[in-house]
Amino acid sequence: GVVSVALAATGATHLTRYIPKPVKAGWKLGFAFTVVAAQTAAAIFGAGASDLKRQCSLPAWLPRGGMAAMYRLGWMLSHPHVWDFGATALTCLTLFVVLRCNKFLARLLRLPGAEVIVATAAGTLLALAGGYTGSTVGLPPVAPGSAEAGGFDLVGSLFGWVRQWPWEMPWAELLDRLGGLHWALLSAAAFAGVDFLAIISVVPDSPPSELVGQGVGCVVSGMLGSAPIGGSLSRSMVAGMTGASSPLMGLVSGLFTLLLAFPQVGAWLAPVPKAVLAAVVLAAVLPAVVWPKDVLQLRGVDACTAWATFLASCCADPTQGFGMGLVVYAVLHVLCRPAPTKVD
Repeated sequence: GVVSVALAATGATHLTRYIPKPVKAGWKLGFAFTVVAAQTAAAIFGAGASDLKRQCSLPAWLPRGGMAAMYRLGWMLSHPHVWDFGATALTCLTLFVVLRCNKFLARLLRLPGAEVIVATAAGTLLALAGGYTGSTVGLPPVAPGSAEAGGFDLVGSLFGWVRQWPWEMPWAELLDRLGGLHWALLSAAAFAGVDFLAIISVVPDSPPSELVGQGVGCVVSGMLGSAPIGGSLSRSMVAGMTGASSPLMGLVSGLFTLLLAFPQVGAWLAPVPKAVLAAVVLAAVLPAVVWPKDVLQLRGVDACTAWATFLASCCADPTQGFGMGLVVYAVLHVLCRPAPTKVD
């Protein structure tokens, strides 16, 4: 979080304009492909990834990471007979409503993103009526009570959500685990950069504001004791699909997310099947994977660079894929640069 804010303050966001177009196009396609690989298990198996890992064992020679994810995706698509009927049916219903009924529902209900709400509600009701046994969102965990008997504590009321202040965190242990200060800074910068690219690839407006928001979110998440708040290509694409891409909608989404932290509100989402949620993400990402127009319109060296970046992002990870894409772009443009003509 601190590195994200520092990068925004030093004007590092201006470097995004120098990212080669084929690298960005190939990286976005590769990232979207990894999202499809991650969400497909929840969409077609009742217990999601645990079912997949139980049925599909990886060869000993196969490297873990991106290669393993691509192997499992290929295995899932080539073994439709092991798919869970209930999860697959809910996924197909959700994809149909979100992708084919979106314009009709938007005109009928006069609400952008209504197709996602309708698909989620319909899938949940069908799951309840049909006795669906697959994975659901479930009840939120109950936090241990922290209120003590006594008078009103203003400080406790304002800062009771803080589990650790920044100066109380185990910085020495973190630096030791990452191999020193320089590797920690490099890792944080890579995390911030890739997550930042995941956002601006879909919502390109105001890059400095996006990076600052990501940084502040990470700082607060650390104080809460949760995972870093990273940019997500799938979430950004879902937000773009539903029209939630303005600062006002960001505020509304944040406030509604805070409401979900209350057990009384979160309990309403407990019966929602995870297959429906996975299908919503797939509905946002699949069009860019099935017809990657930004990559298909490239020719020659640019096309080779984009496809190389795509393969590296899928087979390794998006961070390494982006770096490899920059290297391929530089090498190909040096090798394929036309020789200077002699002037007699």
